[in-house]
Amino acid sequence: LFFMFVGSGMREGELFGLYKEDFDFENKVINVCRQYTNGEQKNSPKTASSNRQVYLFPYLADLLKEYIDKDKLDTPLVFHNSVGKHLNPSNVRNRWWNKLLKAAGYPDYYARMHDLRGSNTDLTFTLGLSVSFAQEQLGHSSAKTTLDKCLKFLRNK
Repeated sequence: LFFMFVGSGMREGELFGLYKEDFDFENKVINVCRQYTNGEQKNSPKTASSNRQVYLFPYLADLLKEYIDKDKLDTPLVFHNSVGKHLNPSNVRNRWWNKLLKAAGYPDYYARMHDLRGSNTDLTFTLGLSVSFAQEQLGHSSAKTTLDKCLKFLRNK
């Protein structure tokens, strides 16, 4: 789940609402067309520009395919709890994210899971990919939004 935050740049609600059918492994893309927010599955993402295809780097696509193929539960959800229902984002933060931060030597409040989207942008630029690619991956309505968020993220590091 955390690798998907960094590798895809998707929002929390988009990842928690992700269905197995949203993947096109042949073309290595995710069709972002829904979200799970406020305890409810919604069949549209946050904004019109959030309805997009997110490119998966080959290693991440292979890892995700293996994860889905090994899933024994009959559920359409990619990331689910032990009975096949939606993960509770608060539980994920409290049970795994905060413990991960603490194990790495950071306080709980050091970073939000959402901040991993900034790590995706860092990787995108490090690989020499364009601002417009980052904008499309993140579902921003403009390149200006992407750059503003990136600069804000860098100033707060």
